[in-house]
Amino acid sequence: MAALIAKSKHRSGAALVELAIALPILLLLTLGLIEYGWVFLRVSQINQAARQGVRVAVRPDATESQINSNVSSLMNQAGLGNSGYQLTHTNIGVAVGQPVTVQINVNYGPLSLTGTSLVPLPGQLQGRATMAKEGPPSP
Repeated sequence: MAALIAKSKHRSGAALVELAIALPILLLLTLGLIEYGWVFLRVSQINQAARQGVRVAVRPDATESQINSNVSSLMNQAGLGNSGYQLTHTNIGVAVGQPVTVQINVNYGPLSLTGTSLVPLPGQLQGRATMAKEGPPSP
């Protein structure tokens, strides 16, 4: 009987040691998966805002304020309006058929979901979209 009790204590001690080794690894893996999912969501939202900006920029009568307004609207809807994002675009006065690019850069640090630095994370997220300038065909 005493041998059975001793084996039981030994097994529970081994399980505790295994838990102490495995739990931090599993926790790190879980937090990493959550954080990278968050990164991919934010990149998708930033890309969507850039696509909306370029859709406006390629119109024949596009203005910079229209581009800024549309991008700002989507960034606010995504909760990124106060992220200090930087919006840049190529010249919107190019000839019909020429490419117009809209790019948005956002620092990722303040957007981090878990706030952990245990997994490697990007410093900046970038969204970029390019389309051809629209307009009436040249005569």
